[in-house]
Amino acid sequence: MSTAITGKPRQVPRVVRYRHTLVHLADAGIGMVILCAVIQFRWETVGQWLALASVIVTSIATDMLRSSIREQDNRPDEELDEYELQRKNSAKKNALRWSTGFLFAALVALVAITIRAMDLSPDEETLDSLVRALASLGYFLVAAILFLRLLVQRSIAGGMNKDILISGDSDDRDDSVVDTYDKETS
Repeated sequence: MSTAITGKPRQVPRVVRYRHTLVHLADAGIGMVILCAVIQFRWETVGQWLALASVIVTSIATDMLRSSIREQDNRPDEELDEYELQRKNSAKKNALRWSTGFLFAALVALVAITIRAMDLSPDEETLDSLVRALASLGYFLVAAILFLRLLVQRSIAGGMNKDILISGDSDDRDDSVVDTYDKETS
């Protein structure tokens, strides 16, 4: 029932909020890695440490998201029903499209850096800026790898959340993931 009919706000199941939070946390970590590509031009050490912390946060959030979707992205196709298999395959197809775009952008950036390096004089400042530009490309590739790893899981989690919200109930198996996490953090 909608809020217009009953007058009460609709309760969102905890597992939906939990997955939503994990996706936002992982997205923030990936955004910080991309920001570190710019930060490292001014404060190299700060950028490196912040990127390392962001990678750790993103990896932990991604692993927790994987456990909340019952590892559907890694399970063999024989273990999944037809609907879950369709959701997994469409998520992987979407990730493949994104990976092609990321690799093309990285190739364009590498070619641009190489062409720019050929035009520069070989002094120390120029070499330093070239190394930092290559490091920025490295940060971009790390962010791309983290994002592609997350992309399949967030698509599956979104489908599972949509199913829960449409049906109106939370699956007991889904709530057990949140309860286990709540017990570990207490």
